[in-house]
Amino acid sequence: MICYKDMTFCNGDGCQTFAKCPVALTHNVQVAARKWWGKDKDIPIATMAEPRELDCYVAPDKEGE
Repeated sequence: MICYKDMTFCNGDGCQTFAKCPVALTHNVQVAARKWWGKDKDIPIATMAEPRELDCYVAPDKEGE
C-alpha cells in the first residue's frame, strides 16, 4: 500500500510532547499530504493505532492537581 512519505504518523491522543514529535500528524502534514495526493478524499496517511501504548507517550496532566 502506498502512503504519504512512506511513514506512520501519530495523532498524539493528548500526548504532552505532540508539538515536538517528529512523527506528529499535524495540520501542516495533512495539508502537504493533500497537496501530494491531489485529492481531498481518501488521502493515504498511515497512523499509529494506539498512540497511548507507545513508549514515547506522555499522558496529559490531570486537571486540578
